[in-house]
Amino acid sequence: MSTAIVLLGIAGLAWWMALQKNLSIVTASLLVLLIGVTFGYPFFKFNIGPIPVTIDRVLWASLIAFTGFLFFQGRSQNKPINRTDILIVCFAALVITSTFLHDWTYKDKLPLSRLLFFQLLPIGFYLVARNCEIQARHLTVMYAILAVFGLYLSSTAILEQREIYALVFPRFIVGSEYQEFLGRARGPLLNPVSCGIYLLTCLAAATFLWGQATRPLRFGLALLVACSLTAVLLTLTRSVWLSCAVAIGILCWFPARPQIRGALLVAATLVLVLASVTVSTGQLNRFKRDKHVSEAAMSESVTLRPLLVHVAIKMAKDKPILGHGFGQYTAAKKPYHYAETAGQPLTLVLPYMQHNVFLSYLTELGLAGMVLFTLLLGTLTIKSWRLWQAKLLPKEIRQFGLLGMVFATAFVINGMFHDVSIIPHIGSLFFLNLGVAENLYTTRLSARLPKPLDFPTSGSDRQMAA
Repeated sequence: MSTAIVLLGIAGLAWWMALQKNLSIVTASLLVLLIGVTFGYPFFKFNIGPIPVTIDRVLWASLIAFTGFLFFQGRSQNKPINRTDILIVCFAALVITSTFLHDWTYKDKLPLSRLLFFQLLPIGFYLVARNCEIQARHLTVMYAILAVFGLYLSSTAILEQREIYALVFPRFIVGSEYQEFLGRARGPLLNPVSCGIYLLTCLAAATFLWGQATRPLRFGLALLVACSLTAVLLTLTRSVWLSCAVAIGILCWFPARPQIRGALLVAATLVLVLASVTVSTGQLNRFKRDKHVSEAAMSESVTLRPLLVHVAIKMAKDKPILGHGFGQYTAAKKPYHYAETAGQPLTLVLPYMQHNVFLSYLTELGLAGMVLFTLLLGTLTIKSWRLWQAKLLPKEIRQFGLLGMVFATAFVINGMFHDVSIIPHIGSLFFLNLGVAENLYTTRLSARLPKPLDFPTSGSDRQMAA
């Protein structure tokens, strides 16, 4: 309890200083998220009753309290409820109801833990980002923070994968307690998929700084890009490679002048031809990745994915609307594995979790949950696209639209091969991006507010637009 009091005191002091200096809430939200990535549950934890408390969770609670304080003081924007907010409320209500209508104490309260830390905590980032004031200069600071974090994350991931353990920080990354995926670039996220998604997000943010960077800073940005691409390669994860290729395509295609796009099409065609040749030879299924997993086991994991799809479809047919209960996949899947399909027994995939985020929501929350989640993902993609297309907005705001599209692409591609909803810190980044995109879209493009010709409003915005 004394540790909790000390942490709350430090957090309170930090937010008081932020109040005095008028720190942007959206920037503070990003810092809380990145502190959680680096110094989260594996770094430090203690229990208050049954609830594990970590540094990032204390900071998150103080962020929510600080935002509420500003709201009651009348120092935050009060935006009207729209369709995205309603979708969020419906999704949260469905997850909460599904959790408590089933055995939420299953497997040492796993459903309750997933509800609190993988759903409600991330939605808190949406609420904060959705209702704070965001100006162009705040986004520039966010891009700079992401670029610096990207340099740290990529260098740490490279050092880890190359087994230069003496330089890896924090030390839990190479500790004996976290051996899963050891041998791949994981970083403090301890997962190559989430590491890859964060690397691509940081890479996109770094490219936005190039135009206003000095020559020495451009050298640093070029080094960051090289480190990020190397770290992505060292994740040794095919879905991360694919999402990286698409993300680079987005970052090159949309800002490019029309006369350059022809060359980009030729380059993309060559890459597709080379990728097709590689896939046809089967080399992507036969190489060493995890330190404790053989090449044969890796190749087998590819052949087992269709069986997981078959199990998910069978489960969905039995409970199509509301699913088998949030957090109940491990328990509910067992009766469906004692059968055979395509000559292979489904018991082969009994030890595995679902490897598709959409099928995971389908089995646990039914069509209702999968549709709601897909609508939220579509909302992020569409509003990011519209922000980029709004030519009259400051470039920093349009660039966030590009960032949102890169993240959504990485999320979908990796989500097709992994249940990213149960990977720490991915949900928080998703809802933070959604909150910022919704905020910018509502305040800058909504028909109920002044037309784009009336923007930019702040002095910095006018200067950027000019």
